Amino acid sequence: MDAAATAYVALTAGGTDTLLMTADHALRRELSRRIRDDLIALGTVSDGPAVTIADGTQASRGDLIIATRNDHRVEAGEPGRTLANGDLLRIDAVTPGGLIVRCALDADPQTGQRQWTARTFLYANYRDAELGYAVTDHVAQGRTVHTGLAVFTGTQDRQHALVALTRGTMLNLAYVFTLSPKRADPVPGPRPAPELTRYDLLHSERTGDPGPAAPPVPPGTPLGVLAAGHDLPWAVTALGPVPAHPADRLDWQQRASSIGAYRELSGYDHSSDPIEPEPATAAPETRAAWQEAAAALGDGPDVRGMPDGRLLHLRDTYPIETAWAPRYVGDELRQVRAAAWNARLAGLRASVEAAAARQRGDHGTATSKHELAASYQALQDAYRQRETVFAAVMADREDWDAATRDQRHLSVAADTELRRRYPEQPFPRSAPPNPNRPPKPRDARQVHYPVTTGVTSGPSFGRKVWSITSARS
Repeated sequence: MDAAATAYVALTAGGTDTLLMTADHALRRELSRRIRDDLIALGTVSDGPAVTIADGTQASRGDLIIATRNDHRVEAGEPGRTLANGDLLRIDAVTPGGLIVRCALDADPQTGQRQWTARTFLYANYRDAELGYAVTDHVAQGRTVHTGLAVFTGTQDRQHALVALTRGTMLNLAYVFTLSPKRADPVPGPRPAPELTRYDLLHSERTGDPGPAAPPVPPGTPLGVLAAGHDLPWAVTALGPVPAHPADRLDWQQRASSIGAYRELSGYDHSSDPIEPEPATAAPETRAAWQEAAAALGDGPDVRGMPDGRLLHLRDTYPIETAWAPRYVGDELRQVRAAAWNARLAGLRASVEAAAARQRGDHGTATSKHELAASYQALQDAYRQRETVFAAVMADREDWDAATRDQRHLSVAADTELRRRYPEQPFPRSAPPNPNRPPKPRDARQVHYPVTTGVTSGPSFGRKVWSITSARS
């Protein structure tokens, strides 16, 4: 929740038209409360005077609120436009007669910046309004923004996911609870309130001394949460409906068992796709399970009528095709993209903190925050340069994968057929495309890509350098 709220604050402070969504009203209120507290600390929202709106929530100058009723008597900042249920409003002033507000317009199509009506208007019937920082998927329907942020607890249905992950025209991100908050505590006795730890962390961040980062969550875990609670139709998608004839049903079950064994061993949990593309990094047991699952799908070439010699020859072409594979850098590409995103958010926040410090006359803090923002910008630029390098290497690998896919699948089919014919014969497994081994080029031309890593947060960072070698034909 804090990660989603922090991202929302940083993006909106930078002017980006952003929508934060959740399916639960209690979660929506809590997200809005955290965001408002953060904006007050930054000086973007005034801590008073305030008015009471829906659910006993306080709102003051600078807050965003959402109208919950149509009011055709109120002209909402533009000629002929009346106030509508769901309109996003920004409070410019609190007066005895009501709130002076502006209404949000569509984002600038070129920059993605949020736009407001030039004219303000009086919003007297504000008591049913709600804070407009986080919304439910019902309110989000029909809205289009530059960036969409969605919070998932694992109990949402597909309809919520469809709405929440399609509101942003340029970017949509899912923030996922990877541990159930309802899990029983196996250790008896009192526990410190989790809000205390959160308060300490926020205090450290606001004083410029970030605490230790949370341990990273395995990439597959959030995907598993998003897929939880739904039937997984991969077996029917891959093999068709379960046959009625006993012999056909037994064959169907055996093939499904081979596919299921790989999915369980590898942790692959796509709801409709039975198996992933051939894994680049996997233990021999996992690779063997993938090959059996691929054979069970029956989509590969039919090699059952080939003689043993032909099968052995085809089997031996596998290491030849994989020897010149460009290095797999998908994990590194994902990491640098995430790091660039985090550096951008940190830079935006530092810029807002600098402006707030300058406004209250704290020029020393303003200078420090300005330098920090510049450092984060340099950090983001460095990550973007590395992203370009890794993306080029992955493009080479995709070309290699497309060029060799048929031959590699034929080799796998030949290997599987030989093992079927001679189950007692100990055929050694061919080595997979090694992501950590410099690839063998098809010719003598090689390209060396300088890469930096080891960046830590803050104005300065250390780095170490290595090179990635990729063949280009």
